[in-house]
Amino acid sequence: MVSYLKNSIPKYKRLKDILGEEIKNGKFKESDKFYSERELVGKFNISRNTAVESLRILESQGLIERIQGKGTFVSNKKLSNNTKNIAVVVSEIFETRHSASISLIQSMEKVLDKAGYHILLISLEHYSKKQQIDNLISQKKADAFILVSVPGEVHKWFASKNVPFVIIGNTLLKNAPYINVDYFKLVNKGISYLLELGHRKIGFVIGDKENIGVMIGIRGYENAYNSLGLAAQSRYIMTDISNASNVIKATNNLIDAGATAILFDIYMFNYAVDEIGDRGLGVPEDISLMVATQKIRKINAKNSLLTGFEVDINKTYRLAGKMIIDLINGKEVKSKTVPYKFFEGNSCKKLGTEAQSSRGTKNE
Repeated sequence: MVSYLKNSIPKYKRLKDILGEEIKNGKFKESDKFYSERELVGKFNISRNTAVESLRILESQGLIERIQGKGTFVSNKKLSNNTKNIAVVVSEIFETRHSASISLIQSMEKVLDKAGYHILLISLEHYSKKQQIDNLISQKKADAFILVSVPGEVHKWFASKNVPFVIIGNTLLKNAPYINVDYFKLVNKGISYLLELGHRKIGFVIGDKENIGVMIGIRGYENAYNSLGLAAQSRYIMTDISNASNVIKATNNLIDAGATAILFDIYMFNYAVDEIGDRGLGVPEDISLMVATQKIRKINAKNSLLTGFEVDINKTYRLAGKMIIDLINGKEVKSKTVPYKFFEGNSCKKLGTEAQSSRGTKNE
């Protein structure tokens, strides 16, 4: 079967637009039963993840609503004020992870469904940071909010609104409930490990520089150098990495700058592994690789196991769901720091003094 959604625009966005037009053009009337995920997969020859994400966006726009045990329906009154909704506000970068993002949201949804709540997924790519969320608050269409990977300014704005919310990630707010990883210590430990192996030109590839966690991670990176009396160089820090093209570009820039090791805190580091191979380089023979906050796995046919930090992110999202329910019910909610495990694989190698200076920059 040929897919109807061949286009440079991501499939879930194209499908969302197609379905939205069908509703607005009257193909579906108010309260009509809407496509199921399975029907969309068969009709458009797409993955289930694409169907799920498209339906979530339509739901957050108020075009459809899900009724537990009955199915999905075209919205009658946009979103019913009697429906128990929890809005999950995510960043654009979070959304581009797509399949990984859906898995995390589904982990949270299992907890919320048991308590009778369903999720409104709001991407800052699709909505303004204030107006649409303001409408949800003023019209009481969301009982509470969970903020995921959004800039610190959004945290402050929510704090001024007197609504229940929980933050997944780091924050500078003192009294806001959050669940996070001690990112300073994690990055600091990772960079210190590479420095102990003799690496001095260490790349750090991370996400949105406006994210509080990214700023904290950079501090951990710099502190690891400073503790040895060394100065960290900003040219080895790559931020605003939101897609595969950015990952490949950052990897090439770091190789050209003479980096001998790279710490990745992104989901798409596999593109970096491929790019390193395409340039005729090997891991860890030429470049040592380390990953943060994801599941450790093998990276090539030689069964090379990544060195890095593993965090149970799905558990983190489930805990966030429990926290927001407790908050709604008036219970005391304490912020949580989730643990991480360090795995020493074989993707990093020790450098000798000679090796430390053998790879110069592109211009040297």
